[in-house]
Amino acid sequence: MAKLALAATMERQRPVASDRSGAGIGVCQAAIASRDEAIVRVLPKQFSLPLETWITMHEDPRNSPRCRVTFDALVEGLQGHVS
Repeated sequence: MAKLALAATMERQRPVASDRSGAGIGVCQAAIASRDEAIVRVLPKQFSLPLETWITMHEDPRNSPRCRVTFDALVEGLQGHVS
């Protein structure tokens, strides 16, 4: 499981590293790119790819107080990162 998580993390970072190294114009989530001063957003009004964000839960645990608290915390925490 840890190997899969590491691989997924590395895959997400590869495009950002490519953009940072000056490989050209790349596509990245604005929230991720804004954390790196070396990446400059270009053509923000001419080019944008909206990213829908969904938070879901299987119906079996949805009435569990522990799951509800966790779910609500995820929703609250993510609201600052999506518009």
